[in-house]
Amino acid sequence: MYKACIFDLDGTVADTVESIAHVANQVLDHFGLAAQPVEAYKYFAGDGGDMLMERCFAAAKGDRSNLAEAQQMYRDVFAADPLYRVKPFPGIVDMLKEMKERGMKLAVLSNKPHEAAVPAIEGLFGKELFDEVQGQQPGIPRKPSPIGALALAEKFGVKPGECLYVGDTNTDMQTGKAAGMYTVGVLWGFRERKELEEAGADCVIARPGQLLGIAAAPRIRLVVSDLDGTLLLNGSQQLPEETCGQIRRLLDQGICFAAASGRQYPNLRRLFAPVADEISYICENGCLVMDGGEKIYKAHMDRETGQDILRAILERESAEALLSGEDTSYIQPKEEAYLHHVRDEVENNVTVVDNLLQTQEDYFKISVFEKDGIAVSEDYWKRRFSSRVTVVTSGNEWLDMMPKGVNKGTALKLLLEHLGIAPEECVIFGDNYNDAEMLAMAGWAFAMDTAVPGIRRDCPWHTDTVGHALEEILRTGVPVSCRSSESAEG
Repeated sequence: MYKACIFDLDGTVADTVESIAHVANQVLDHFGLAAQPVEAYKYFAGDGGDMLMERCFAAAKGDRSNLAEAQQMYRDVFAADPLYRVKPFPGIVDMLKEMKERGMKLAVLSNKPHEAAVPAIEGLFGKELFDEVQGQQPGIPRKPSPIGALALAEKFGVKPGECLYVGDTNTDMQTGKAAGMYTVGVLWGFRERKELEEAGADCVIARPGQLLGIAAAPRIRLVVSDLDGTLLLNGSQQLPEETCGQIRRLLDQGICFAAASGRQYPNLRRLFAPVADEISYICENGCLVMDGGEKIYKAHMDRETGQDILRAILERESAEALLSGEDTSYIQPKEEAYLHHVRDEVENNVTVVDNLLQTQEDYFKISVFEKDGIAVSEDYWKRRFSSRVTVVTSGNEWLDMMPKGVNKGTALKLLLEHLGIAPEECVIFGDNYNDAEMLAMAGWAFAMDTAVPGIRRDCPWHTDTVGHALEEILRTGVPVSCRSSESAEG
């Protein structure tokens, strides 16, 4: 949790572009120069009034011999009415009040002259919201120098790493990063995402309220990831080369890791072999929960229901069945290609039987495989069996049926109780509807960019790969430089 937050002024807490343009265009008019468009001032601003006038003077093809006079005139006119057409951005005041109520120290650091910055902030927000307001002053280098930001942190008695720095330009991003602060770019201000990210933003947000979640972010204690379509992309059957190394680094930082999959336990242990005894497993879409080698929970469906499901699959010409036991998958393949897929591609432990209905082991999960895609029969299976079992799709070709009420979310709840971890301390990654219940529990719920539409819609955060988000967690403690769903869709 962060203890202080330092904000830029123009384009961050206050919408000042019309005011800046109004004053600067008055100065240009005084020298017989053409007024510049209001939008242009979003790019002229950011480095103080003198630089702003230099940029707009150049754009208007002004005589540089008049520049010093123009800069002084800009300061004088602005000081006479610093609040002309200035207003807080929507949502800013409520956000600041909430941060203040949480006990955070708040400051403004601006390249605007100090004598203009203070009355502007006090006129907009009063004297109580911000603990410090620091504009450009003699003897203090302008941003992007970190000196002003570091001085404010020292005044508040906080370490740079306990402080957020928030702004809307590349200058702000450079300032925050140079100060060693968690640096947040905002999209409601003067510049666009590309500039902010290229300047080193740790996070880019689209709404003021999103900053509250970042400021209050609890320590992450558990990372949970689905496998197929999430950690394993594009049909891959092997983990990315860096994954186990990243998990090892998470463990070294005291962050647990759990694999959550429709796959069987032995299959998952093989995939995570270098760290197999040190992580947790939610297997068979929640039917089996393991912490290393310790069994936490298992569930199986009643035999009558299981037999009815197996008969229905065996009778459907295009469908193949898979019956999950605790350590093996039982199949009665109709085609050799199905055996090859399950045994050699997915690399399950496989037991081929002549008659699935005679299998004696408890039924954990029963899966339907349709080589032409499960969409052709998904509605049929749901209509027929959803009143008796949990039915979820699991990738393009598979549909899984588990005991009624069992899913990855119920399994995760049991694992969290076992580990003594709260849901808000979890980062969870998923891509399909069998991940929905566990994603709904997460403090940080991530949909893959390739996730099904409903999961993308319901998850606050998106990422292209799990590895990228894990690097952010390892680097900063929170994965917030990944995209929020609002900004990702925009």
